[in-house]
Amino acid sequence: MILKSLTVEQYRGFTSHTSIEFDPRFTLIVGENGVGKTSVLWALRVLLSHILVKFVKKSAKNLLFQSEDIARGWPYLRAEVEVGLDTGGKKATCVAQKNAAEFVLSTDEDGRPREHAVDTPDKYEVSLGAAATPKNRNVVSMPLVIYYSAHRSLALDRGASKARAAGGIGAAYAEALDDRELRLGEAALLWRKEAALEETDGKPARANRAVEQALPAFLGEFRNLRVETGDKPRLVVDKCGVTLDLSQLSDGERGVLAVLIDLTRRLAQANPNLDHPAQDAQAIVLIDELDLHMHPRWQREIVSRLTAAFPKCQFVTTTHSPQIIGEVQPDKLLLLRQEGNRLVLERCGQAYGLDANYVLEHIMGTAARALPATEAISSVEDALETGDLETARTRLNKLRTLLHGDDAVVVGLEATINNLEALGNATYSEKE
Repeated sequence: MILKSLTVEQYRGFTSHTSIEFDPRFTLIVGENGVGKTSVLWALRVLLSHILVKFVKKSAKNLLFQSEDIARGWPYLRAEVEVGLDTGGKKATCVAQKNAAEFVLSTDEDGRPREHAVDTPDKYEVSLGAAATPKNRNVVSMPLVIYYSAHRSLALDRGASKARAAGGIGAAYAEALDDRELRLGEAALLWRKEAALEETDGKPARANRAVEQALPAFLGEFRNLRVETGDKPRLVVDKCGVTLDLSQLSDGERGVLAVLIDLTRRLAQANPNLDHPAQDAQAIVLIDELDLHMHPRWQREIVSRLTAAFPKCQFVTTTHSPQIIGEVQPDKLLLLRQEGNRLVLERCGQAYGLDANYVLEHIMGTAARALPATEAISSVEDALETGDLETARTRLNKLRTLLHGDDAVVVGLEATINNLEALGNATYSEKE
């Protein structure tokens, strides 16, 4: 299943008709806080859940829009998603309309007026192509959608729910669209369970092996992820030769591991006939704040690592990171910005390979430096434009003090001053 497009109106901050088309491999949504990046992912969660239920009724669950999702002052919200299926170009859609409650006046037993709410029916209509029915043999793999919120780096010592512990295809869908944290007890239980089946029944531990193979590519210093038993099973990993419990890792490390472990296992559960689920299985993966707690070097590498480890998956992500933006081709980048009282969606003509400062200034619309430093640089440039080299050098020395040393701009400005001084001295000598 491939996500094609999302259309919303009167939904949260999207008061006007807004349509978003998604890249079949990777889409990165960028914008300031509060412009609707997470709202896009939440709308996708709700709408796609209704399509999933058509295929796995016992495992997936319908999510619903809430009254607070309706833009203030509007009587309803409307949203539609379109996906492509593995059946000769067939498409499926889900159209939803959430209506605000109507308030009517009536009288109580004593004849006094009172106001009460009357709910109007909501609508969730799913349309599947004839060739896309759940029983059709042409479907290559079962549709799967997984959501990772900003809570994924939180480590809670919780065990697996009944649906997750049961295993099988149904476990792939259990809580897959929930706003959930990393459950260390669940991760350890499922790892140990698969390892035990491999030992007793000879059943390959496909998910465990896939995680082990992908781990060095995601986190180069990490090796040998495994379960240690004691009072309770716990997942541990070797980092630079030191064994650490997952609860001892940084939030950034845990956030990456949470996606790697959970996504790989769900792909394996949903596709029991695939020997290499991480490489061959399909899913739509929604990740909020892809850069969550990551060092800039990790931010530079996360897009290529995700798409290499899961080449058949489609990712829709959000970020505030200029490093991640600079690693994405412009046709995969969506810019959301506030324009007056409405949200505007834009495509970016340039992104890949740009340095972080350029991205900050020209794509994200913010200064690349602290304001005092920017003003100090401008003051040197102003003096140079008027030919006042003495003032320019004085201001340059103040800039150097402000920055506690040189950088490329300081070196460039000093070279300009030196050249102009040399040119002036040469001209003076010629006149003499």
